Amino acid sequence: MFRCCVIEFEGNSQHFSRIDITSISFKSSHVISTNEVELELNLSYSEESIKILAREIKELKNKHIALVNVLWQHHGVEEATWELEEAMKL
Repeated sequence: MFRCCVIEFEGNSQHFSRIDITSISFKSSHVISTNEVELELNLSYSEESIKILAREIKELKNKHIALVNVLWQHHGVEEATWELEEAMKL
């Protein structure tokens, strides 16, 4: 069980009404699973690339830039980023 309070604002005015909700039950489908991430003492963590999802060449007037779409360790596919291919070879 979970106890909460909902505050509703009415339009652009500063008047609001408070509605007390005494208990709400949750279904297991509402629970978000999280991955454990090991934090350093300064609360940072290291990212590692897992997989290259796609390759692309951007053509500018005088040069071509090779890019790769990278899937990172603690992120989903929707958070993959485009990086320079040369930077990912290191």
